[in-house]
Amino acid sequence: MMNKENWNLLAISLGGDEGLTPAQLQKALFLMGKAYPKTLNEFYNFKPYNYGPFDKQIYLDAEALASEGLIETISKNGNTWPYYCISEKGLEFAKALADSEDQRPISYLTKIVKWAQSLTFGQLISSIYEKYPEYKVNSVFRG
Repeated sequence: MMNKENWNLLAISLGGDEGLTPAQLQKALFLMGKAYPKTLNEFYNFKPYNYGPFDKQIYLDAEALASEGLIETISKNGNTWPYYCISEKGLEFAKALADSEDQRPISYLTKIVKWAQSLTFGQLISSIYEKYPEYKVNSVFRG
């Protein structure tokens, strides 16, 4: 069974060449946890935060993946936030993980990552709040 760090890596790998922003990574993993609570053993623990569901551990795990050479953090378009991108080494590892796992959650995560990438930041946050209003309680977002 995959651990949460492996799901983090897999989500980033599904982001392809475009990579994932911190918000896209957080929200994709949040939705994954909501859709597959029984499949994901000891998954991330999301709390309502400035922009909805948040777990700092996702970023700590991404930093660990970067230090292992499995992902890269890249600055793009003058943004202050990083984009998480898969490395060649990480892609090989993610493919091996995906091949050994139940395909239903992986298929779901693939759809969620593509969906998150297709939205603006505001659309992404608003759509999460629409479905999970309890995560809006500490929000600074007014989009």
